[in-house]
Order: sequence, then structure tokens, then C-alpha cells
Amino acid sequence: GTDRPRQNQHFFGFDIGGPIYAPWFGEGGPTHWNGKDKATFFFAYEGFRDNFSVTRNRTVLTDTARQGIFRYSRIGCTPAGSAACVQTVDLLAIGTQNTLNPITTGILNSIPLPNNADVGDGFNLGGFRYNVTGVSNNDKYVGRYDHQLVNDTRVGSHKLEFVLNYFKNILSPDTFNGLEAPFTGLVNSTQGGPRWLVTGALVSNSGSSVTNVVRAGRKWSPVGFLLEQDPTEPFINFQGITDPYAGGNFQSQGRDTQVWNVKDDLTWSRGNHIFKMGADYQQIFATTFNDVGTNQIINLGTPAHNSGGISDSSFPNSNATIRTNARSIFANLVGNLNSSSATVNVETPTSGFVLGATRSRLFRQRDLALYIQDQWRARNNLTLNLGVRWDYIGVPTIPNGLA
Repeated sequence: GTDRPRQNQHFFGFDIGGPIYAPWFGEGGPTHWNGKDKATFFFAYEGFRDNFSVTRNRTVLTDTARQGIFRYSRIGCTPAGSAACVQTVDLLAIGTQNTLNPITTGILNSIPLPNNADVGDGFNLGGFRYNVTGVSNNDKYVGRYDHQLVNDTRVGSHKLEFVLNYFKNILSPDTFNGLEAPFTGLVNSTQGGPRWLVTGALVSNSGSSVTNVVRAGRKWSPVGFLLEQDPTEPFINFQGITDPYAGGNFQSQGRDTQVWNVKDDLTWSRGNHIFKMGADYQQIFATTFNDVGTNQIINLGTPAHNSGGISDSSFPNSNATIRTNARSIFANLVGNLNSSSATVNVETPTSGFVLGATRSRLFRQRDLALYIQDQWRARNNLTLNLGVRWDYIGVPTIPNGLA
């Protein structure tokens, strides 16, 4: 049987913070600069490691079916499934194609044989159950620096703040989206990427009644869903069984979203009123790519325009399900073509469609918000909030002209 899936998770990390001390150069005076109540820092790291396995049960052909021998239990015969009721049909002797296709059979023979009967028809199709092993690793870093530039001076008090967040994750293979290789030894797909957030702020106080905070930051978060190896041959869509490609003909795709933000908030306290006003500007820039469909896909089957010469009379005492299974296996073995397709994309506004080119798109949007507010304490038990806000939501544009 298949081993029980395992999962071993490990969490670890540390944090440190406090005032900053630095050497003090020069003759006389202290030997070091003391940042207590002036300059402080904080740093934290957290790691996560997950070694996991998940169970998959794929649908595969039996050994006899790979040779073109199709078996089924005749409808109405009892006891069903007994040797006396089993009908055997040589698929290579009843159609217009009588030889195994070396390409499709080469792929089929690289796929494991069944090890269970939980899926399939019990004759020609069975299940191959196994454990997919993988890792999910995360690393998180957080850093902060605060510096009191001046305090209680004629120009007020001013403090500088700086924050850095960094997060990186990798999931290999990407079992969350079912994009692992369908069988061991084939090409997996992974998921992951770094994410950054950087912000800086200047906090200014004028006396005890006025506070102004100017903050600017940038966040960018690229993420990729990537095949470990790009395809070098067309995808072949087999019928009735699990295709030997990650995620069913999946191809690499990803995106990188960048957000710039600048905002200014002013608070003024006067009597029973707290006035607030400010502005918030944001620019969003995203770039995406998608290779899905750019590799040729060959669909096997027995459509009306290319039936392979398989007739219903070749399967006495059968039903539609049995005949569909037979035709699917026949198409897989002889490589009977149903259709073929590929997605073509443009590379520039004037390139025209280019075979094999990825679908690349750029998006940009700008937003602006302005507001003013009065928080009025009219009575000890009554506070009124009055204000107005204006928002401009920009229309997304495509800088490279590719819609």
C-alpha cells in the first residue's frame, strides 16, 4: 500500500531591538554616541519549513490495454465480471489504423502501471496511487529604525521613521494548485517569489496642538507559477487517463505588482475641535506574463470527421460508456487526431501575432484622495464628526499599447 502522507513543520526565529550606540570620534568628550531616547532599532526574523507529502491517485492504462486488448463485461451477462462474461476485443484489428503509434505508446509506456482499482473500469483502466513530496519554505524579515531628529525646539519636534518588510516563499511542487508533475520523474511547477515593503515617514509636532505626518512607501510583490523546464515538444491530450503534464498542459505565468504611495496627514487640536486634513496619492503598476496555450496542444480522439473506423457493432452487448472507453484507448494507442491548437500573441503593437510569444501586459493606474474633517466635541456626551472627502480613481492604462 501507499505510505501515509507525512508533514513535518518547523518554526524558528528571533527578534532584537533597542537604542543604537555608535563610536564617537574626536578628542575629549564621550567615547561613544548614546542613542537612548533618540535612535532605536528593531529587527525580527521568522522562518518556516514544511516538508510535506500528499497522496494522488492517477488514472492509467493497464498492461493489456497498452497492447490494444480491450476487455469489458457484457451487459446482461451474470455474474457480471466473471471470466465467462468478459468480452475481449483487439482494437488494432477493428479500425482503419492497425499499428501502435510509437510516439503516443512511448509516452504511455513511461507512465506507471496501476497499483489499485479505486478508479477505472477494472479491466482497461486502473489507478496509480503514490505520495507527492515537497517543501514549503517561508522567510520573513522586519526591520525598523526611529530617529528623533530634534525635540521641543523652536521649530518643533521631528522624528524620522523607516520600516522594511521582506517576505519570500517557495512552494515546490505547487500542490496547492494541483500543478505538480502527475507522475514521478516528470516536470513540476513551483510557486513563489519575494515581496518587499519599504516606507519612510517624517512625524512633526508643533507644540501640543499640531501634528503632521508625511509618509511615502513602495510595495512590490512579484510571484511566479513556473514550470521547472519549458516544454520542447507539443502537449498530447490523451483521452480517459491522466495526462503526463503538470496541471494538464500548464505553462508558466506570473505577475509583479508595484504600489507607490505618498500621503500627508495634518491634525490640529483647538478647543473642542480636532481638525484633520490630508492627501493620499497612489500609483499602481503591474506587469504580467502568461505562456498558457503557446505550446502546441494535440487532442486525440475519434470525432465524426476522423472516427478511426470504429463501429458500435465491434462491441456486442455493450453500452455507451464501454464504447467511449474503447474509442478513447484506441485513439491513445494509434494517435488518432481530433484537433490541434496553439495560442499566438503579439510582442509589440506592430509585430503581429508571433508563434510561441508569451502574453505580456502592463497596467498602470493613478489614484488621488483629499479630505478634511472636524471632530467637534459639542458636549461631554456628544461628539460630531463632520467632513468631506474627494476621490479620483484613475482609469487603468496600458503603457505598452497591448490590449
